[in-house]
Amino acid sequence: MKRRVPTLAHPLLAPAAPAGPDVPDLRRVVARLNSALRNTVGGSITERLDGVIQLLIARMYDEFEVRTAQKPALELTLNCADDGDVIARVHHLYERAATSPVFQRAFPPGRRQFTVANEAIPLCISTLQTVRLSDSLQDVKGAAFQEVLRDTFDKNDNQQFFTPLEISDLMTGIALSLVDRPLSQVRVCDPAVGTGGLLLGIVRAALSTFGQKTARARERAIQAYLEQHVYGVDIDERMAWIAGVNVALLAGSAANIVHLNGGGGSLTLDREDDPLQPGTFGLIVTNPPFGAEVVHPQILDAYELGRQRPSRRRSILFVERCLNLLEPGGFAILVVDDSVLNQPSTTDVRAFIRREAVVRAVFSLPDTAFMPYATVKASVLVLQKRGRNVQDGPIFMTDIEHTGRKPNGEVLYTSERNALGQREIRSDLPLALHLFHTFLATGQVPSHTALTAFHVTEHELNVAAREDGLANVASGTAGRLDVVRYHPMAQDARQTLHDSPYPVVPLGTLVNVRSERVNPHETPEDFFQYVGLADIEKFTGEWVANEVQGDTIKSTCNAYHGGDVIFARMRPNLRKVVRVPDTDAGGICSSECLVLKLKPNAENQIDPEYLAWFLRSDLVFGQVMAQVTGVGRPRVSTSSLLAVQIPLLPLAQQRQQVMACQRSQEQMIKARQEAQNQLAETERGYLAVLQHVGHPPQGALDA
Repeated sequence: MKRRVPTLAHPLLAPAAPAGPDVPDLRRVVARLNSALRNTVGGSITERLDGVIQLLIARMYDEFEVRTAQKPALELTLNCADDGDVIARVHHLYERAATSPVFQRAFPPGRRQFTVANEAIPLCISTLQTVRLSDSLQDVKGAAFQEVLRDTFDKNDNQQFFTPLEISDLMTGIALSLVDRPLSQVRVCDPAVGTGGLLLGIVRAALSTFGQKTARARERAIQAYLEQHVYGVDIDERMAWIAGVNVALLAGSAANIVHLNGGGGSLTLDREDDPLQPGTFGLIVTNPPFGAEVVHPQILDAYELGRQRPSRRRSILFVERCLNLLEPGGFAILVVDDSVLNQPSTTDVRAFIRREAVVRAVFSLPDTAFMPYATVKASVLVLQKRGRNVQDGPIFMTDIEHTGRKPNGEVLYTSERNALGQREIRSDLPLALHLFHTFLATGQVPSHTALTAFHVTEHELNVAAREDGLANVASGTAGRLDVVRYHPMAQDARQTLHDSPYPVVPLGTLVNVRSERVNPHETPEDFFQYVGLADIEKFTGEWVANEVQGDTIKSTCNAYHGGDVIFARMRPNLRKVVRVPDTDAGGICSSECLVLKLKPNAENQIDPEYLAWFLRSDLVFGQVMAQVTGVGRPRVSTSSLLAVQIPLLPLAQQRQQVMACQRSQEQMIKARQEAQNQLAETERGYLAVLQHVGHPPQGALDA
């Protein structure tokens, strides 16, 4: 299954700032619209949401009519005779959109009336008139839904959260890589369509394939494509309405996006109003709800993964539903939470996946990918339904660290600028997609220092299944599929331990975990030597203990003493490990740190300095990385750390390695200090020059 390798000039591969209003700008616009509605007419949160969406539709339809040469200029401005003129124009725009022959299918009968109170409209238009929404690649109305409901419980009824533009673009790029014909010829479906963000990406890519036809011929071709090839379903009537309008405003015609009411939505099978027929789609892209449970027996019994169970997560049933909808050889590109890929409770899901489909790729996303609206550790799972010409092959895997967004949703930039002077977005997604293209074309994953990417063979899957005790589950097909299980660092650690010529023992046989706890709040006037997580430098072991008063420390702490080793179990990838000098008087540290003390019988087996350096090593992190749990505050458990295997080199060799580490660290610290001194000197010179700006040259006054 090989494909040509596109260059990084491909628009989905080149990181660039989004056109038009960016996410923070949209959030500000939506927040102002929401405030305007609340302050003028009040209403419930969902009433205001409908009002915001209607205003956005009116504005985008205004722009649509200009873009399609139906009129020369925008109508929604304040350059009107009076407020009554503004109000009338908004009403007419929305109702023209809702009753347009090509758009009407996107507006259910109950959504065709403009319902925003007249007294709020002028203030809202003053916000909208400065923004061109159609210039944005963002799912504008999806962003509105998230922003208005971000602090309410309403959005959680169906565990809905939405797919950021950059993840949508990644999934569209994956589809373009895999499908061997133009997307305009592929029937595509999102059975949990939400606000339509994923379908927008596919439709946008498909529109570019219609060629240089006459305007009328192109319009008919696009209309036929949308009517025959584009489908979406949602359990939420509001979501289906928003998605339908989104696609219609992008493409100029309506697609097959419907609301299926009832508790199961598109999971309820054999219903007369269901437009999704099994075995008829060449492509499925979806980000189904993760947390919601299905408890209805009739729905559960219709699925292999739901039968004989009192409940099952909706996202798991969606995996089966998607594979059922695909034609043989079709592709499903799904966002799944990582528990589907790695938990013992989902072995049946993985067995089902491996039986019904070939796993083509797993793109591991950071836990910030869906922030600020949701915090979840997820991956993009790429499946191909088994068929006559579908063959098994290695799985592409990559560990994405940056998606171009900060946790607050704003754009994450690097310190670099491109040739045009624009700030570059810090994102691994373009490179991940490029490496995937290369893998499809060559069968190999080029090594790259900026991103971890690799492929996993069937043999490696089987070996991992045996190691994890899953070899006899469902004929050996239920092994883990998460990226971290096959990460090169983890694989190297396993191989190193297997090949070690020295005795290998668990850490727990060499150390005890100190159980001495201190609650500084009980003696608020006392001072303590306190070590927090921020007081330990990553990788180096440099640390500082601060003298703080008891009432400033809000939680119970762990005590440490001279000669101990402090291990920060939160975010163990930072390798924050301290070797406390033997002469240190001791103190307290964060409860997120484990305090380790050598057992008396271990002093002749391991050097304490060597132990500290070893705990910072790839060999340790490679063993624990698959055991790290928690989203937002990932940590390794005490039991997992104590199970870490340590090769017991002879003490003389341990001390040689300690000396080598110390020498290298000293060189690094010296180089860092020299660089800091040079920077400080350069800054002083710059400030000196700056002070003389505007002054006459030296000696000019004397002359």
